[in-house]
Order: sequence, then structure tokens, then C-alpha cells
Amino acid sequence: MTLLDIDDLTVAFGPARKPVTVVDRVGFSVDARETVALVGESGSGKSVTAMAILRLLQEPGRVSGGAVRFQGRNLAELSEREMARIRGDRIAMIFQEPMSSLNPLLSVGGHVTEPLRLHRGLSRRDARARAIALLDRVGIPSAAQRIDDYPHRLSGGMRQRVMIAAALACEPALLIADEPTTALDVTIQAQIMDLLSDLQAEFGMGILFITHDLGVVAEHAHRVVVMYAGRVVERATTATLFDRAAHPYTAALLRCIPDDGTADRLEVIEGSVPAPGALPSGCRFAPRCPRAVEACRADDPALAMIGPQHFAACIRPVGGDA
Repeated sequence: MTLLDIDDLTVAFGPARKPVTVVDRVGFSVDARETVALVGESGSGKSVTAMAILRLLQEPGRVSGGAVRFQGRNLAELSEREMARIRGDRIAMIFQEPMSSLNPLLSVGGHVTEPLRLHRGLSRRDARARAIALLDRVGIPSAAQRIDDYPHRLSGGMRQRVMIAAALACEPALLIADEPTTALDVTIQAQIMDLLSDLQAEFGMGILFITHDLGVVAEHAHRVVVMYAGRVVERATTATLFDRAAHPYTAALLRCIPDDGTADRLEVIEGSVPAPGALPSGCRFAPRCPRAVEACRADDPALAMIGPQHFAACIRPVGGDA
């Protein structure tokens, strides 16, 4: 069952008379019990896409085109009151930085009980009991004692677990996880991702997982959406993407993954993602692409099917004619 269906989503910033498009006609879907990874370098538009889904864009940012449908309802057509009922209840989000996302003046328990009281109408006592159970479920030791602690007393990994408990308090249908393991050591990263997988199996939720870490994607995602400079450049099942990446940008990202330690140095992609207001003509990746020819600088290709559940936006895909 499709939970989230994004169709030609476009996000612009700046004045209406001279807007700067930062997310350009993005489209993908997330099903129940499925993890879809949204990947790309910083500046590709991943987090802006997530904020647009939840209608949390701050002025002067706005959705200027397309549709975001959740369980068949176009979220753009809902009133702010209707949207507020969905946020934190049917759609929840784990933000990138747990220390800055958690309120330092609110206890651990306060973060978890707030959505329970707001969306479920639980009494203070019942919400506290449920919060303790959730904190215990996500691996907070001595949850009944730590519930009254404040975020500064917790480690980065523990703060991330508190955010997960708060996000999952109302058992959402869709979880958006924006770099949920950033700044955590490798062991804690693995624990957090395993926890999300276990909770997904338990609650049956879909997960939109935003990351630049393709190693984590390979282990946990069912499908992958690759973004570059505000556009989707490739979309495929995880197995297909890792086995037969078609877009040169995707192939370059895969070459940047650390190998078994035999290589002397990691590969890098020369150059950087262009700023939204200074996009090159033609294909946006052409200035950094080793396969680019003159036609690439004249034409900005649309996403096209190149195989079963496999789409790419490239006139000279990897594995095609030289």
C-alpha cells in the first residue's frame, strides 16, 4: 500500500517575481513497511524535500508546484489545523541534530509525553507510563529513572534514542529520518539503524531515510532515490542501483564508499554541487561528469525508464554506448 506519493514537487525560495528553485519536479513514493533512501551530497535538496512534505518550510521558502499525497490526501490542500493533526501523529520526523532538535528546557519524558497528550489525549499519568515503556523499548537504560533527566545529561546516542521514542510515540504510518546517525560512532550508528528496522517491523511503518551514507543504504533500504542539484537523477531498487548504477553521479557516489581497506585512498568527486541560483546549462552534473559530451551541456534530460523499476536522467548512462 502506498503511503506517500510525491509528484513533481517543486520548492522555490525568494520573491515571487524572481524565485530560485531548489527542488525541481521531484517524484517518488514510499509504501507501508518499506524503507526508501533519499541520497545525495549536501546541497542536493534532500532535507528541503522532507520539510516540504511536512509543510515546515520557513519563509521565503514555499511549495511552488506538484503534489504531496499521504494516504491519498493531498497535504497541500489541508488547513494548517488539519496538517498539525498529522504531524507527530501519522507522519513523524527524526531531525538531523539531536542536541539542537531537543528542547534543553524540556525533560526526556516531556519530549515523549507531549505527542501522546496532544494527539492521543492521554492523562499525565498514562502518558508518563507509556513514555517509560517507549524509552525502555528504544534502549534507554533505567528508563523510569532517566525520564526526568534533561538532554544535556545524555550521550549523543541516548539523545538520538529519545528522539526516536518521541517520533514513534503515536505509532506513525510514515517516519522521515533525516541523517539519523550523523555524528555518531560506527557502533552506535549500527545500533540505531537496527533499532529502526526492528520498530518498522513492529509498527508496520514506511520510512523515508535521508542520508549520504550509501553503506547504510545498502543494508537497510529497499529502494533508493538519488538527488543532485534539486533533481532526481536516478531511482531504483537497492539491489539494482548497487549492481547496475546508470547515472554517472550515482556511479561516482558508489566509488566513494570505503572498500575492504586495500585501497591507498578514497575516490572523490571533483568539484561541488552547484548553487540553486547558478545552475549550469544542460545536465546539472555535466561540469563534474567524466562522460559528458557537448550534447550534455545543451540538454537537461528527464527521468526515463531504463529497466524494471529503474529510472535515470542521462543521455549517456553508465554501461551504455561510449
